[in-house]
Amino acid sequence: MTSIESKYSSWPCPHCASFKQIDSKMLSCEECGEKLRKSQYRIAIEYAEFVYRFGHLFRSVYEKQLAEDNRITPVSFEKSHPIALGATLVTLSALHGPNTNWFLTKQTVKRMCNSYNETFDDDIILEDSELRNMNRNIREFTHDFSESDTRLRNAVFEEIFAEYCPRQEHEKLLRMQQQVREAKEADKIQLEKEFDSVFQKVMTKTFKKVSKLPKPEPTELNSYWSKVLKMM
Repeated sequence: MTSIESKYSSWPCPHCASFKQIDSKMLSCEECGEKLRKSQYRIAIEYAEFVYRFGHLFRSVYEKQLAEDNRITPVSFEKSHPIALGATLVTLSALHGPNTNWFLTKQTVKRMCNSYNETFDDDIILEDSELRNMNRNIREFTHDFSESDTRLRNAVFEEIFAEYCPRQEHEKLLRMQQQVREAKEADKIQLEKEFDSVFQKVMTKTFKKVSKLPKPEPTELNSYWSKVLKMM
């Protein structure tokens, strides 16, 4: 994302897909005239960040690693690009109602790219092949991730755990792991049992926290992008 000063929000308008929303508590789009409370839209954007990051980014990299090297090497990512978040929102809309078909999905993302490049003086393109891949990954991640490769699924879950596990509990687990590594053979079995017990409790607590993350309502997602084709 180009670092220039702008009066516009870095989030796409969920009605017409432009990046001409005045950035304030009430987002107001200069192109379609629609208004939206920023705090309400933030829930959808943050959910899109979660889904894109763990449902697509990590999966794509780890899938490639498994195909090429048959093993996974952990990676990290910076904050997701606004176009990626917008495209994720469009995909989520398509998954939660009949109003967003593949044609509208492509046109919406195309309009986002054009508007973003014009507003922030950039040159971003999202190819159809990448959009299709996102669609597949996000669909599986949000509906049924159980049929994916076990190693891939576990690696993604480990990333979620690392992100949302409370720091104090994560540090406690690291200390316990270190104790296991340094222990004498006679003490290792008991220490490993203690570690497994604590780990299971922390993991359950962490994923319960993740399951309660705010999400936009399906009806809200299904109401997005209604003005895209009218603005083309």
